[in-house]
Amino acid sequence: MDRRIGRWLVLLLGSGWMVCAPGAWSQSADRVLAPVNASEVASLGGNRPGWAQPEADTGPVPGDMRLQHLTLLLARDSQTQHAFEQLLQSQQDPSSSDYHHWLTAPEIGERFGVSLHDIAAIKQWLQSHYLQVDSVSASRVRIEFSGTATAVGSAFGANLHYFATNGAKRISITAPPQVPAVLGPVIAGVHGLYSINYRPMHKSKVVHLAAPGIQPDLTVSPGQNYIVPGDFAVIYDVNPVYAANIKGQGQSIAIIGRSRVDNADIENFQSTVALAKKDPTVIIPPDGIDPGPPQTAPPPGIAGPSADQAEAPRSIWLSALPPLPPTESLSPLATWWTLHPRRPA
Repeated sequence: MDRRIGRWLVLLLGSGWMVCAPGAWSQSADRVLAPVNASEVASLGGNRPGWAQPEADTGPVPGDMRLQHLTLLLARDSQTQHAFEQLLQSQQDPSSSDYHHWLTAPEIGERFGVSLHDIAAIKQWLQSHYLQVDSVSASRVRIEFSGTATAVGSAFGANLHYFATNGAKRISITAPPQVPAVLGPVIAGVHGLYSINYRPMHKSKVVHLAAPGIQPDLTVSPGQNYIVPGDFAVIYDVNPVYAANIKGQGQSIAIIGRSRVDNADIENFQSTVALAKKDPTVIIPPDGIDPGPPQTAPPPGIAGPSADQAEAPRSIWLSALPPLPPTESLSPLATWWTLHPRRPA
């Protein structure tokens, strides 16, 4: 599972919304207090990859190349960020009045997000460079935008070029991006100015049994063995928890993916381990991109499924953890499979 996805799971468990009960609070203060001056800029460190070196530069991308799903990451002031982090800790503290009290994303934006005044100033700057503002996250921590390579280069003070790295052609900005100095305190970074090759975290390998007399209870063709929910319960000693009738009743798990799950894979696994059939609920967010139907056969010229497709059923495996009799009609752990938009290569 992608490490970034693992972090998001904490935020998405249950209803998928985050944070605490109403209390005494005020909206974030405005921090953009002067007009944008194009001659005064601030560099955004850490937003240019190490592989984008001059010796690997093979030339500029076409100026009319359109870049989608670019994202400005907004920065809270230190006091607001500290309050937000304290609240996250309080939510997990049974002695706190904020314990398991959640807020919706819009409520997070009202309480902890960048002010609407500052967001308006950033949007106006983007639009002045002929970039299109596509959305502002309800939590007020991201602005998604799009535009041509020429417009992006104009806004961030550096052009986009092709680079040859490890046998592949990739795209990157040629210098650290720059933003108007007056906007610097509210912009933490920008995503999408260079190619990122996302790879699933799962790995497979053959493990030989140490003792010849040990035989697994589940063997499938061609002689492979897999961990099933009962194995998980033994390995992690959760059978006493199950015995106390704590089996995840009423809980949901939300998992972010980049390909649709093949329900036949899930149903086959559930049938093999004697669980009732329960397909995941697939959600495509308003700004998501539907990747189309799952791959049920390898793409032409490829020996196996794509890495994203192979990752999908492994993540949904979580829904099978609570032991349920075959007569149960619903798993107490409902699984929500959320598809997020792909970034440009």
